[in-house]
Amino acid sequence: MITRECLSSVRSVRTDIPADHYEGCRPAAKDVRLAHYVNNTIKELDIRRDYYDETTWCFCYFDNRCNDATPTASSVGLLALCVFYAMTLL
Repeated sequence: MITRECLSSVRSVRTDIPADHYEGCRPAAKDVRLAHYVNNTIKELDIRRDYYDETTWCFCYFDNRCNDATPTASSVGLLALCVFYAMTLL
Protein backbone atom coordinates (compact mmCIF):
# COMPACT_ATOMS: atom_id res chain seq x y z
CA MET A 1 0.00 0.00 0.00
CA ILE A 2 1.39 3.40 -0.99
CA THR A 3 0.12 6.61 0.55
CA ARG A 4 1.18 10.06 -0.60
CA GLU A 5 0.68 12.91 1.80
CA CYS A 6 2.43 16.02 2.97
CA LEU A 7 4.61 15.42 6.01
CA SER A 8 2.98 18.23 7.98
CA SER A 9 -0.44 16.57 7.75
CA VAL A 10 0.67 13.14 9.04
CA ARG A 11 3.11 14.34 11.68
CA SER A 12 0.38 14.69 14.31
CA VAL A 13 -1.06 11.22 13.66
CA ARG A 14 1.95 8.98 13.05
CA THR A 15 4.66 8.45 15.63
CA ASP A 16 6.91 6.21 13.54
CA ILE A 17 8.27 8.90 11.20
CA PRO A 18 12.08 8.66 10.96
CA ALA A 19 14.06 11.58 12.34
CA ASP A 20 16.01 11.98 9.09
CA HIS A 21 13.78 13.83 6.60
CA TYR A 22 16.30 14.17 3.78
CA GLU A 23 15.38 12.83 0.36
CA GLY A 24 15.36 9.04 0.18
CA CYS A 25 13.67 6.01 1.78
CA ARG A 26 14.11 4.81 5.36
CA PRO A 27 12.44 2.20 7.56
CA ALA A 28 9.94 3.39 10.13
CA ALA A 29 11.18 4.28 13.58
CA LYS A 30 10.20 2.07 16.49
CA ASP A 31 7.90 3.73 18.98
CA VAL A 32 8.39 2.02 22.33
CA ARG A 33 5.48 3.93 23.90
CA LEU A 34 2.94 2.84 21.27
CA ALA A 35 0.08 0.88 22.93
CA HIS A 36 2.09 0.51 26.12
CA TYR A 37 -0.75 0.98 28.61
CA VAL A 38 -3.52 -0.45 26.42
CA ASN A 39 -5.39 -3.66 27.11
CA ASN A 40 -7.71 -4.01 24.16
CA THR A 41 -9.30 -7.26 22.97
CA ILE A 42 -10.56 -5.94 19.61
CA LYS A 43 -8.09 -7.27 17.02
CA GLU A 44 -9.33 -5.06 14.18
CA LEU A 45 -8.19 -1.80 15.79
CA ASP A 46 -4.46 -2.43 15.19
CA ILE A 47 -3.40 -0.15 18.03
CA ARG A 48 0.11 -1.60 18.02
CA ARG A 49 0.43 -0.96 14.25
CA ASP A 50 1.75 -4.43 13.51
CA TYR A 51 -0.69 -5.27 10.70
CA TYR A 52 1.96 -4.69 8.02
CA ASP A 53 5.29 -6.51 8.07
CA GLU A 54 7.31 -3.35 7.51
CA THR A 55 6.73 0.33 6.93
CA THR A 56 9.07 2.40 4.78
CA TRP A 57 8.97 6.18 4.62
CA CYS A 58 10.17 7.86 1.43
CA PHE A 59 10.82 11.59 1.42
CA CYS A 60 11.11 13.81 -1.62
CA TYR A 61 11.21 17.55 -2.16
CA PHE A 62 7.97 18.67 -3.75
CA ASP A 63 7.37 21.80 -1.70
CA ASN A 64 5.31 23.30 -4.49
CA ARG A 65 2.62 20.66 -3.84
CA CYS A 66 2.48 20.87 -0.04
CA ASN A 67 1.64 23.23 2.78
CA ASP A 68 1.67 26.93 1.90
CA ALA A 69 2.44 26.63 -1.80
CA THR A 70 0.70 29.05 -4.12
CA PRO A 71 -2.28 27.49 -5.87
CA THR A 72 -2.01 26.71 -9.56
CA ALA A 73 -5.45 28.21 -10.22
CA SER A 74 -4.06 31.74 -9.97
CA SER A 75 -1.29 30.86 -12.44
CA VAL A 76 -3.79 29.39 -14.90
CA GLY A 77 -6.04 32.44 -14.57
CA LEU A 78 -3.14 34.79 -15.19
CA LEU A 79 -2.10 32.77 -18.24
CA ALA A 80 -5.63 32.88 -19.65
CA LEU A 81 -5.78 36.65 -19.09
CA CYS A 82 -2.47 37.13 -20.92
CA VAL A 83 -3.63 35.01 -23.86
CA PHE A 84 -6.91 36.95 -24.05
CA TYR A 85 -5.04 40.27 -23.98
CA ALA A 86 -2.64 39.09 -26.70
CA MET A 87 -5.57 38.00 -28.89
CA THR A 88 -7.24 41.41 -28.58
CA LEU A 89 -4.06 43.15 -29.73
CA LEU A 90 -3.97 41.12 -32.97
